[in-house]
Order: sequence, then C-alpha cells, then structure tokens
Amino acid sequence: MGTLEGVTSEVAQFQPEVTLDLEKFSEYQEAVFKSTEAYLESLTDDDLDKEIDMSAFGMGMRKLHSVLGGMIIGHTRDIMGEISVLKGIQGLKVIHFKDISILAFSSMF
Repeated sequence: MGTLEGVTSEVAQFQPEVTLDLEKFSEYQEAVFKSTEAYLESLTDDDLDKEIDMSAFGMGMRKLHSVLGGMIIGHTRDIMGEISVLKGIQGLKVIHFKDISILAFSSMF
C-alpha cells in the first residue's frame, strides 16, 4: 500500500490500492449511458407527470420531471463546486457561481 504525500500512514491504511481496468470501465460506462438514455427517451409526458414518493428524503411527493431535473442540475452544480475547490487549492482560476446564469442550465433541457 502506497502513501500519498502529506498523508499520515494512519490515514493511508484506510485508502485501499485500486487497479482500474480502463477498457472494462469504459465498456461499463458506455452501457450505463446507453441504458440511461434509452430509459429517458422512453418516458412519456404522462410518465413525467407521475407523482413519486420522496418522503424518505424529506421531500414529500414530487413529479418525476422535477426529481429528474433536480438530479441533473444538482449533480452538475455539485461537480462544478468540486472542480472549483480542486482548482482553487492549486491556485488556479475558479468558476464563481455568481457568474453563471441560470439560463445556461435551462438551455440544456
């Protein structure tokens, strides 16, 4: 097990060494993408208007279109934040959310 620079051996022991087969991972990624795309393309307006019980997440009843849209926008926002943090700690220019128009997101749909 290797250690990362600046990481103590006590912490490093909880970070398992992983070998990733990029070819198999790419095949899996493509299969997930195709499956997701097929599911989304199969949805009708009636499907999108169905109520989904999101009570387990403290959100009550929501329309499927709201849940899917929230997941897409939320995931994009989260990834942008993670990228900004990583760039910021490296001293690089970051994306400031005040500079991003919500119209940029709405044009994606």
